[in-house]
Amino acid sequence: MKDLIHYPPNEVEWLNTLDELVHDRELKYQCADLYQAGVEDETELLSAIRHANQSLFRSGLNPHHYIKPLFVTAVESGQTYHDWKMSAAGFLLVLFSANQSSRKFNRFKIALINRLLEDADRSD
Repeated sequence: MKDLIHYPPNEVEWLNTLDELVHDRELKYQCADLYQAGVEDETELLSAIRHANQSLFRSGLNPHHYIKPLFVTAVESGQTYHDWKMSAAGFLLVLFSANQSSRKFNRFKIALINRLLEDADRSD
């Protein structure tokens, strides 16, 4: 029997892997951060994530570079649930796509907008 020859992955596969690793490093936010911001309804959260993904896709951007699905298993119960990891831009897209009526959520959005505007003024 002949020996099997193991060929290294081609350059395109290496570059794709590297590209994914670079983008994955930016995914620092999770759904828990949105719940802390005042998102109370899981259905609304799913709708906001879907809307943000559509916006990214329609902009010609890869949604997985901004919002990436994640499956988490609870060790105690063995149950698996769906979560998302998001970059700062993905987090903001989801946040501004959410339609929540709670005072906490809307104050958080306004405070965030004010902070972004202050930072922009300082950089000018």
